[in-house]
Order: sequence, then C-alpha cells, then structure tokens
Amino acid sequence: MRDTIKKLSVITTVLLLAGCTGGAGEVPSTGILLKNELSSELMQPGGTVLLRTSVNNFFDNELKDAEGKLIRSFGQLNIDPQQKQTIGTVQANPNATARTQWTLDVRESALDGTEFTNKVRLCFQYEQTAWHELAVVNSFEIESAVNSGTETGPLKISFSGLETPYIKNEQVNSKIPISISIKNNYVGYVADNTGVDMSKDTIPYVDFIEVRIYDDNVSPHFAVIDDFTNPSSCETGFKDCFVCEPGHSSTDGESYIKCTADDLSVFGDETFLGTKLDVITEAPYPEELIQTVEVTATYYYCVESSEFTLTVFTPGGN
Repeated sequence: MRDTIKKLSVITTVLLLAGCTGGAGEVPSTGILLKNELSSELMQPGGTVLLRTSVNNFFDNELKDAEGKLIRSFGQLNIDPQQKQTIGTVQANPNATARTQWTLDVRESALDGTEFTNKVRLCFQYEQTAWHELAVVNSFEIESAVNSGTETGPLKISFSGLETPYIKNEQVNSKIPISISIKNNYVGYVADNTGVDMSKDTIPYVDFIEVRIYDDNVSPHFAVIDDFTNPSSCETGFKDCFVCEPGHSSTDGESYIKCTADDLSVFGDETFLGTKLDVITEAPYPEELIQTVEVTATYYYCVESSEFTLTVFTPGGN
C-alpha cells in the first residue's frame, strides 16, 4: 500500500540577482522566487511523495509560456503525470504565484538507503526593453544631459557610443557609431525555443531583437550607413543579420528607423550588434536635438533550482 506523508518539508530556492536584498529566506527585490515543497524527504518502497513547485516573478515583465521540468536520473522513481509541466503565464507581480506539482512513486523493489537527487528547471519566454538618448548639439558650449533606462530581466542591455552629445559640424561629415551589448545577467542561461528540453551543449540564440532609432521621417536627421552583429553570420538568408529600414511609425505617430535581427546567436553569454549613423547636415536642427534609441529583445531563458534528495527507507531496516 502506498503511504502519503502529509507533513510538508520545504526546500526553497531563491534565485537572486546581484544587488538584491538577499539572505536565506528573504524576498528578492528582482528576479524569480522558485520554491519546491516535498511532502517528505523519505519514501518507503511502493510509497508516494508529492512535489509542489511555485514561481513568483519579481521582474518587470511577465514570464510567457513557462514550463517546468523535473530533471536528473530517476531510476526506480516514477513520475505522474510527466516530467514536463505547462505553467503558462507568470505575472509580473511578486504576490501572484504560479504553481505546478508532480507525484513521485518509488517502486516496491527500491532498496533501503537509495537516494534520488533531482531539481526543477523552469523555462519561459521574456521580452525586455532598454533605451538610451541620442543627443546632437550645435556647439561645445551647450551642455546636454543624456539619459538612459532599462526594464529588469535576465539579460543586461547596454549601449556604447551615446554617452556624450555629438557636435554637429557643417564642415566635417559626422558619424555616430552605436554599439549594443546583450549579456546574460542572471543565474540561468539563454535557451532556444525547445525550452526545458534544450541541451546546454546547444548554442542558444536571442529569438528576436528590434532597435528603434527615433527620427523625423519627413526631414530625417540620420541615415544608417552600416550595421553589424558579432558573431556575424549571413550564410542562411537573413539569419543573424541586423537589417535597418527607415520610414516606420509607431501607433502614437512617432517615426523611427527600424533595425531587426532574428535568431542572434549567443556565444559566451553575450552578443553584440550595432550601427553607424550619418548625420544629415542639411536637415533643420535645433540647438539641441534629443532623440531615443530603443532596444527590445525577445528570448527564451531557463533557471534551475537547487538539488533536492529523496531517500528510500524501509521501516525496521538497517
């Protein structure tokens, strides 16, 4: 007969970003709280243990299409209903908890003292945006503050080349290089769209990147003269290519140059892309022109809980 021990023992994994309020048992200020609860850490041969997994999201945006998978070798441990479970959308609200559970059955033939070491892998799709102002001024005497910002998420999106204003010069053909770094900044890893079934030996990729360089479509101030990705690969059509097109407009009427990259490979937890802008000196400029460069990355990401161990015991055994 299978005995279910109802007293819960709690095994908690708090996945923290550097800079969070962090100590064991504390609530993170950003990141993911992944908690596993076992009805018991001991199992009798033929017995049953219930594993409950809960997810709380402290990032700025929701976790889409989230899945959980119980991983590691199981041997004489049966799992019901299956190793992989659909969790769905995890809201960007630390008070909203998403849950799933597994029933773990140990076979009658399991030997006393046998240990099963397992952990839970959580994978999801995430969309994250960062922005940086682009300032062009007519004189060195004009002081201009350049601002930037980012949504929290597993990746760090950072800009290079926009930190200080550019001086518009009628005699010199000015160029503005923009470099964008997208780097893993959390405790998990960038995945591909196979999610929880992905092998860590697989080269991951950022699913889609869109860069918007806001500008006037009628009297543009900038023209894209170069674009690049690193690592660079254009061998399969537009895969891994960074393609820019002017003349786009947002739903609220703002015009912009649109640059996109699909399936951008990530080597060593980081990838780069960028462009070079030509400053159109014939366009009408105010003394200080402030535009915005906005980057949105859509990608799959996985985190794993700490390991937990289930031990087989036989009542009256040695």
